[in-house]
Amino acid sequence: MLQLVLASANEGKIAEFRRIAKAYPVEIIMARDIGFDQEIEETGNSFVENALLKARMVHAFSRESYVIADDSGLCVDALDGGPGIYSARFGSRLEKLAASDRNALLLELLKDVPDDKRSAHFHCSIALISAQAEEKVFDGQLHGKILFAASGQHGFGYDPVFMADNCQVSLAEVSNVEKDRISHRGIALRACLDYLTKT
Repeated sequence: MLQLVLASANEGKIAEFRRIAKAYPVEIIMARDIGFDQEIEETGNSFVENALLKARMVHAFSRESYVIADDSGLCVDALDGGPGIYSARFGSRLEKLAASDRNALLLELLKDVPDDKRSAHFHCSIALISAQAEEKVFDGQLHGKILFAASGQHGFGYDPVFMADNCQVSLAEVSNVEKDRISHRGIALRACLDYLTKT
């Protein structure tokens, strides 16, 4: 079984990665499991740059490992694609706001935007670095719109305020099975794992 080191300390993200990967002959562990405990500053100008930056730092720490890292975010058309790569730091340049505070800020900024102008999408870029230092990037997107109020208790981040196309409830109200099937992260990670296990 192939072991992949995920360059993240986000518990929600590791749980999601493991769910999506359970159909593949891989084991996903966290970077801290190999002793990597550095804070990685996301200084890239795109999702791809940030994903590669994180993967490269962890791979440099453990050169014999297969490393994966993702950068993902919410892109809202009415905010000119924002918060985008700044999704985790939305609303504060000094420290991360709690997810509920970021969602409240987003809803406040869009309070006067009509339903037909609330289109948005999640984007995910996953960087893979092999034990031989070969690099590949895989992308996924989930399109939908921003709701007028948060709803649902599942998922994390912006899930409670986002409704995917062809869904009738927020992403925080769908089952994990359905979320993993349609999500930006699911699309990108399955492409990555297909590449790893079928080539």
